Amino acid sequence: MPSSSKNSSSMPDYDPYQVLGVDPDVSDAAIAKAYRKVALKLHPDKNKRKTPREQEEIATKFHRLKEARAFLLDSEHRVAREKYDLNRKSQLRRQKADAARQQTMSERRKRQRDELQRGEEEEEERKKTGRKKSKSSKSDHDPEVMDHLKKEGSDLRQKMAARNAHQSAANDYKTKEQLRHAKKQRERLLQDRQVRLKWSRKKMTISPDEHSLATLLSSKFGTVEQVEMMGSKGNQALITFSLPSSCRPCVEAYRTSEEMRANFVGPRKELEEARMAAADEDQAETTTTSTKQETLEERKLRQAAERERLAREIMDKDEQGEDLASASRCVAVKLPKGNGTPLERLQQAETDILGALLPKEMFSRLKSVHV
Repeated sequence: MPSSSKNSSSMPDYDPYQVLGVDPDVSDAAIAKAYRKVALKLHPDKNKRKTPREQEEIATKFHRLKEARAFLLDSEHRVAREKYDLNRKSQLRRQKADAARQQTMSERRKRQRDELQRGEEEEEERKKTGRKKSKSSKSDHDPEVMDHLKKEGSDLRQKMAARNAHQSAANDYKTKEQLRHAKKQRERLLQDRQVRLKWSRKKMTISPDEHSLATLLSSKFGTVEQVEMMGSKGNQALITFSLPSSCRPCVEAYRTSEEMRANFVGPRKELEEARMAAADEDQAETTTTSTKQETLEERKLRQAAERERLAREIMDKDEQGEDLASASRCVAVKLPKGNGTPLERLQQAETDILGALLPKEMFSRLKSVHV
């Protein structure tokens, strides 16, 4: 057979499940485990003491083992594997149906043979005793009876064929649905262990490759099973971890990076992005509330410090102009003339007096603090 690695659409001429010693419904992890177990026994390094003929046979088995593993696990053979599984199950159903039909037909033939033999024995017994069959009765070998039996047998065969065809079609549909569901389940389980990386080639000093990505991510988040480079620009990769729990730390680690970003794959992407968006909103609300509280508290402290500083400046100026101040204390302050209330006229007097003594900027700040 041509190698399955050369043509991804070719079908093997052997049973890859039988080569690996596994059932068709086992998981991919079980297939990989079975491959490693058998490969250890068939590896050429462990069979150097064998005869040349035995070594050749073992090498052939080892090569077929690798082909079987590639056909069942490699993504390039996924379509061919699904087609092979479908054909294999259909063939097994046909074999079972044929066996059941053969058994049913064998039992019917045996019953007919016994009836015929019993009729012959009865006829022979009647001949021996000299009794003759009544003309009004019909023998089991009467042509009309035989024609009737043949017609009944033909009708029965047609009904059985129609019933078998209907059952086979129903089984085929059920098998297709099961395969489709199993395919979606496998894809979902695989996507739960995958993240998609994308990086900026301009900001990265050295563009990463499969080996460097596998080494980097394995050291940080867990074992990496496969790295598949993607994109026409060579700046994307599909990472498959051994465990689904490695995906979220990877995505969160590169969430704010300017060089590389990581995203979930498949249905999990929408769920995780919604969860992270909700967490961001909660965090933003908490931060906003905290900022408002801190701003109000800081404002109070700032105003108190400003009042204290201005008070000290006023006291310093009072000490420097003590003579002028003592003289001014002996002079009665006259309120400005006007039509306002006494409080308004007092505020106007304060503005006139302090405005003349203090710098303009200091007087404005003092006025704002009192307000």
